[in-house]
Amino acid sequence: MDKINRITISLAVFCGLYISSLYNYLLFHSIAEGFAVVIACSIFMLAWNSRTIVDNAYILFLGIAYLFIGVIDFLHTIGFLGMGVFQHYGANLGTQLWIGARYFESISLFIAPLIMDRELKHQRVLAVYGAFFTLFVLSIFTFDIFPVCFIEGSGLTPFKKNSEYIITLILAASIFIMHRKKDKFDPDIFKLLVASIAVTILSELAFTLYIHAYGLPNLIGHFLKIISFYLIYKAIIGTGMTKPYALLFRDLKQSEESLRTSEAKLRSLYDAMTEGVAIHDIVYDDSGRAVDYRITDINPAYEKITGIDRNNVIGKTASELYGTGTPPYFDIYEKVAESGAPAQFDTYFPPMNKHFSISAFSPDKGKFATVFEDITGHKQAEEKLNTYLNQLEKANRQLSDFAYIVSHDLREPLRALNSLANWIAKDYADTFDESGREKLRMLTGRVRRMDDLVAGIHRYSQAGRLIGNKTVIDLQKVVSEVISMLNPPGHVRISIEGTLPSVLCERASMEQILQNLIGNAIKYINRPDGRITISSAAEGNFWKTCVEDNGPGIAEKDHERIFQMFTVLQPRDKVEASGVGLAVVKKIIEMYGGKVWVESEVGKGSSFYFAIPK
Repeated sequence: MDKINRITISLAVFCGLYISSLYNYLLFHSIAEGFAVVIACSIFMLAWNSRTIVDNAYILFLGIAYLFIGVIDFLHTIGFLGMGVFQHYGANLGTQLWIGARYFESISLFIAPLIMDRELKHQRVLAVYGAFFTLFVLSIFTFDIFPVCFIEGSGLTPFKKNSEYIITLILAASIFIMHRKKDKFDPDIFKLLVASIAVTILSELAFTLYIHAYGLPNLIGHFLKIISFYLIYKAIIGTGMTKPYALLFRDLKQSEESLRTSEAKLRSLYDAMTEGVAIHDIVYDDSGRAVDYRITDINPAYEKITGIDRNNVIGKTASELYGTGTPPYFDIYEKVAESGAPAQFDTYFPPMNKHFSISAFSPDKGKFATVFEDITGHKQAEEKLNTYLNQLEKANRQLSDFAYIVSHDLREPLRALNSLANWIAKDYADTFDESGREKLRMLTGRVRRMDDLVAGIHRYSQAGRLIGNKTVIDLQKVVSEVISMLNPPGHVRISIEGTLPSVLCERASMEQILQNLIGNAIKYINRPDGRITISSAAEGNFWKTCVEDNGPGIAEKDHERIFQMFTVLQPRDKVEASGVGLAVVKKIIEMYGGKVWVESEVGKGSSFYFAIPK
């Protein structure tokens, strides 16, 4: 069943990769090469960090080699045709970096078994690889003397093809040398390494056939490369984690002195840990049934966290020590000790009135160790934070509801007052002189302005609620619809610069943002040749959109103030404005995790920008 699952997962992964290549070959290429780079760097980290405790020249040599192979493969990835990182290089750069990485890899695999019985001077090896890597990079990027590998229109050069054949021969020779030293390898690891090299050979042959960087042979070659690096991952990384003492050599031994040194280091680490550690043995009854567990060792942090002295702990059973009758978490610990599967859980332990985060693992059948930390403070802080958040949410909800109720209740008498003023103006039109009629017009204007302010308060209170489920919307289409709805006057020309992107947001809130920004631009343009331009561009992880106009402009001292509630720069008798629109825009955009700002000078127009995450 496990084999079938692995095959099913593998097929699913390769199908996904193939689909990604159809969608965007650069995406597929980056995934394939990124996988290889991660594996290469992981091999280096495993080899480098184990160099002081494992006398393994083969794995250390390959680890250093794969560090530089991974770096070159990374340069190849970002230098591949279409990535745009290295300008003016074309497809030749990626091909040159590829052939260089494969020379490094094949020669390293050839040399590694030859020096496996020798003492490796890792610093010297690192220096030699660093020197060759530097010369290789300089030959491409600085001196431009590395042979051309790919010519646009004609494909691979003879040097590239011949190099692939030479690399193939070197890889085949490395298999031959490994076979002669087969007895020094773990059988399973040997098979995986040979299989990895064999698949690499097939990959190299595939790369002699393509004439275009995105061609089918290139695709096949990268699939084979993924398989090759997966096999070497299984041989080195997988084995290094699951069976470290079977890694490459079955006769690996450490000297008595190194064992003592390692033990001292581990003991020092054990004693210095801030987490509590306890070692336990499962206790069985006469029938062989697990009934309890006994504490055999603890570290100093255990005493500090629990407040129990070491002398009162060692040798005691859990039920005796903690006075719980049933051993705490016995079902979990018994399963760990019997199956070897680790466990992790957070719990509240009433006898100590504390919260703990506990990890349990089994070093041997019938034994288990726990590593724990006191998270009582975190839990209390979390509970307090949740209480504050609930209170804040409740307060915001009440405030929003209050704003809605107030705005609703205020607008009713305002509408009545407006209707009454209109009736008076109509029924007593002949009674009022010009001064009376002007005062009546002022009254209706003030009523209408008050109604706008109350409506603005309502819009502001509801702005956050507009953001529901985000979807990808066509900003070009939304802007066009908003412009049509606003119906700009004849003296204002509105244009869209370039093609606006599709963005992830809630449609209604985006419409409100654009209505306010474009509507404001239309409202304040005071010239016969009014012009408004809308544009958008990618900026890091954000889409930055601009609404630019050639209106009167805004003084620098007001750039921040205009986004505050009820701020209107011109006298209210000259312009119909509530001063709420930009405040609503700011609130919505900030709820998206974005920002809004203005760049403007008096007499030179204004540019309103907003940026929202992609």
